[in-house]
Amino acid sequence: MNKKILVENCCQSELRSLPLQLFRAPGWQWACLPDISALLGQWTEMNHHDALRLLHARYPDQEVRDTAKQWIDSISDAELLEYLPQLVQALKYECYLDSPLVRFLLKRAICDLRITHYFFWLLKDCLKDSQFSIRYQYLLAALLCCCGKGLREEFDHQCWLVNTLSKLAQKVREGAPSSRRAILREGLEEVKRFFNVNGSCRLPLNPSLLVKGIVPEECSHFNSNAVPLKLTFQNVDTLGGNIQIIFKCGDDLRQDMLTLQMIRIMNKIWVQEGLDMQMVIFRCFSTGRGRGMVEMIPSAETLRKIQAEHGVTGSFMDRPLADWLQKHNPTVNEYEKAVVNFIYSCAGCCVATYVLGICDRHNDNIMLKTSGHMFHIDFGRFLGHAQMFGNIKRDRAPFVFTSDMAYVINGGDKPSSRFQDFVDLCCQAYNLIRKHTHLFLNLLGLMLSCGIPELSDLRDLKYVYDALRPQDSESDAATYFTRLIESSLGSVATKLNFFIHNLAQLKFSCTDEHLSLSFCPRIYTLKLDGRISNVLLTKCKKIFTPKKGYIFIIKVVRECPQESTLIQRSFEEFRELHNKLRLLFPSSQLPRWLWNIL
Repeated sequence: MNKKILVENCCQSELRSLPLQLFRAPGWQWACLPDISALLGQWTEMNHHDALRLLHARYPDQEVRDTAKQWIDSISDAELLEYLPQLVQALKYECYLDSPLVRFLLKRAICDLRITHYFFWLLKDCLKDSQFSIRYQYLLAALLCCCGKGLREEFDHQCWLVNTLSKLAQKVREGAPSSRRAILREGLEEVKRFFNVNGSCRLPLNPSLLVKGIVPEECSHFNSNAVPLKLTFQNVDTLGGNIQIIFKCGDDLRQDMLTLQMIRIMNKIWVQEGLDMQMVIFRCFSTGRGRGMVEMIPSAETLRKIQAEHGVTGSFMDRPLADWLQKHNPTVNEYEKAVVNFIYSCAGCCVATYVLGICDRHNDNIMLKTSGHMFHIDFGRFLGHAQMFGNIKRDRAPFVFTSDMAYVINGGDKPSSRFQDFVDLCCQAYNLIRKHTHLFLNLLGLMLSCGIPELSDLRDLKYVYDALRPQDSESDAATYFTRLIESSLGSVATKLNFFIHNLAQLKFSCTDEHLSLSFCPRIYTLKLDGRISNVLLTKCKKIFTPKKGYIFIIKVVRECPQESTLIQRSFEEFRELHNKLRLLFPSSQLPRWLWNIL
């Protein structure tokens, strides 16, 4: 049949999906169509979510794209911010630099400071795209011309700060482990000088974060491969506390940024449907290829450190999480509230990590707040791209749900009605996300050309499609997810993965830097300082500065040469020693009398 006749005979109900049919059919050309503008006028108006797909590369016709822009024109600023990364990527597919989509984004950017801020940094990040860098340079220049002198100066300050932090992070990363602390302290002086010159600066992570200085004594670095910096800034707002962030250099944070965006949209869907999953939502923002900022969540600890309080085999035990929550929530009401927070946030994490195929899940990238909220960090692998040991997948369970998590939910090692409530909650949350399958496929599809290695072709999108199972009924999907929960809970591989990670971190932590104590940075050795023959507590006295407490006077006697010294130690310092010993030595490796004391 003639293509022109086929198009003219399309019924009204088929017009809505006409673009998808046209571009899937091989050899179709828009030149063959009679009058595309007439056909567009007959389409039923799409909502914002559906209109996004018409901005994909498969729809190059300018009139189709103009129509899509008109349909998203009334989108609120809050929603525009949610989808801004995808719209910036869609600019690649515009036939002309001066297009309705470009004008739309520039117009909205000059009307809202938050959009201006994120639009600037997203464009700046895209300058590294070898194929489209010239286009993004022009767009960035247009934005800077529109935003005015004040904002241009603010962006200059932010770029200056990011470059300063990048150089510092690179130096710390390249330095020897024993010298990193000194390199960091020296480099922070340069950050101080930045604030002496500029006074204050907004952080790229969030334009509402206005800082006026750095707090060197609260800054440090993490001992992972990328050696990210933990930085504390002084808040300009005197009523607000200091602002803590993680600055990474050497890691591509765009994948983390995209994953957190998808989780944030899932949480928004749940809340709109009246289901608050108590998700911990935090920001991550790339400020250039291989560098960026991550928001720090206070009062939170990794599962590894929580489990390590019970020794190196703590990952095989059921009580660590419950005991830790009980310690931080001593009253019945506090603990009950923490358990409820845990049930909801754990369910949300199970659904989100499964749908997005988040892999490389070990106990150092799952965190728990003292309030009971659980959340995941570090999304270096997603969409089912699991880490491999030879031919064996490291992540063998559908998602992380272990017996110590079930112990918190059940209130013990026996099943309770709360566990069924948890299963029902997971299934309800899963079905709500399934209703928006097209939204997640549209958003991820627009990011196919952004250069993220694990999101590069349609097979990656198919993973999400298969995980959401849009062809299933709600009851079938609930049955399916219930089986996934049973499979995850019964998987020994997850706990074994945790244990192996514990051993790796234990070996990694056994360096001079980790064996040192904050109150005694020098490492004492048997060869240089002699064996300790006796330690005696001689006196205890009350102090009032720098804070109220007790100081213990300890007499330390060493052999060869025979000598004794008096030292002062606080209870907090004894606790630090206690924690170091428990971390480095399981109970089986310490004498029973010493373990009883500890």
